[in-house]
Amino acid sequence: MSERNNNHPGPDYAQLLAEVKARVRSAQYAALKAVNTELVGLYWDIGWMIAERQEKAEWGRAVVENLSDDM
Repeated sequence: MSERNNNHPGPDYAQLLAEVKARVRSAQYAALKAVNTELVGLYWDIGWMIAERQEKAEWGRAVVENLSDDM
């Protein structure tokens, strides 16, 4: 094992820490964008489903409240 004390890392440690932090932030941002993309698609699909059914079945606005209550 190295003689260097684990509590006193070498000069490259600060750079490694900065790179790891940047990578974590980058991954978090990419995940957030992916989740938001999926949610926007989901909400658009749900809106389309409701609008389509309202038109075909001549449902009123109450269907949205009913769906909300039942979910």
